[in-house]
Amino acid sequence: MSKTDITIEGLDAYVDKLTQSPDRMIERIRQQALKDAETLAGMQRDNCPAITGMLRESIETFCYREQDSIVAGTRTNNDHAVFVEFGTGPTGSKNGHPLDADLGIVRKTEPWRVNIPGVGVRYTNGIPANPFMYESMKKMQPIIEEHFGSAAKEVLR
Repeated sequence: MSKTDITIEGLDAYVDKLTQSPDRMIERIRQQALKDAETLAGMQRDNCPAITGMLRESIETFCYREQDSIVAGTRTNNDHAVFVEFGTGPTGSKNGHPLDADLGIVRKTEPWRVNIPGVGVRYTNGIPANPFMYESMKKMQPIIEEHFGSAAKEVLR
């Protein structure tokens, strides 16, 4: 029986790179996710119908790592945001919000009665939905998917 020795130069460096790849990949994806969240927030601010700017200024980004997962996105703590995004009242608008069916929102066609303190009874149709956050997110979705793949390829090179 013969003995064969094979020497591959650079194998240790390759094994080291593979060993470090998961942490490097997660960190690279985290960096890209934060950039994408900042881009998304900018789009949402641009699409925001706010008159005073308080709603626009309340949009913030977040990005954090939870074990092997990256969580990133945008949010607002402005109480008015939900009314702008989804509309108000049972009518809101005929088109409503793209997520109406998923959320179980049903829109009526007749006005609803409101008792406004100091003013009295009024009938209103509400304000239409203006999905400034959702629409921006849908536009960013293919870009985020592309950036995820690019980040993974970059680490594995």
